[in-house]
Amino acid sequence: LQQYDFSGEDDFDASVVLFPDPGGKVNDTDKDDLEYALHLGAEYEYTNTQFVFGRIGRSFRLPTIDERFASNALEMPGFTFPADASFDLDVQTSVDLEIGWKIKTDDYSLQVAAYWMQLENELHYDVSTFVNTNLDDTQRQGVELQGDVRINEDWSLYGAVSFTEAEFTSGTFDGNDVPLVAPFTATVSARWQALEWLSGMLVVNHVDERRMDNDQGNTQPQIPDYTLVDLRIKAVYEQWRGSLTVQNIFDEDYFTTAIASAFTPGRYSAYPLPGTTFVASLAYTY
Repeated sequence: LQQYDFSGEDDFDASVVLFPDPGGKVNDTDKDDLEYALHLGAEYEYTNTQFVFGRIGRSFRLPTIDERFASNALEMPGFTFPADASFDLDVQTSVDLEIGWKIKTDDYSLQVAAYWMQLENELHYDVSTFVNTNLDDTQRQGVELQGDVRINEDWSLYGAVSFTEAEFTSGTFDGNDVPLVAPFTATVSARWQALEWLSGMLVVNHVDERRMDNDQGNTQPQIPDYTLVDLRIKAVYEQWRGSLTVQNIFDEDYFTTAIASAFTPGRYSAYPLPGTTFVASLAYTY
């Protein structure tokens, strides 16, 4: 349980003009709330190797003072952002459910889980107005599958896939996809214990295309899907430790973050990530 009280006021002096057309005094805010978080889970072992499990949870996040301050109207020379001047932001809350089944032996393990999550008043930075806002209600549901298998003393495999449906459930964008959530992701890795002191791992990650940030209307291009392959080599010999990582072996062109224009269809800002990179380390313990 957490009780909070917040009050904020704007000491506005109309004689001081930093930008043309100041927005005026922000309304004073005084609010309080009582929030709670909980987590309850249960697991039942019905054979020596198989289990069923379930859980329910609730969480919350209070707006920070910086987020409240940045929910004020912003005006710049020659360009005014149509934002309401207010310190008001509601508390973000989430309720989630999960059920699943898993099996675990000495040589392999497998787990399947289905989940459902309902978010209210999710805190979001609106790049079109430069303010923080509360989103309309959103819902996420999906299935996750992961497992590993030990082939022999030298080789083992791991894999995981996730299917996610994330959409708005109220407001202007009811039924639209939530930005930055990929409907499908997958990871496969193979580990090789070449020698007692030397091991290697090959990792393949795939992320499906997804909506850009600020595209709640689902009208802009999507962030393209991509597949990355990484190689990791690790050595431990007596007091020496070393590693070599080659990331993005096939020099894939990709980006994970993009912000869609709020004004121009087809225009967006993207942040491309590096191509093939090498990271090496060597350490000696004495």
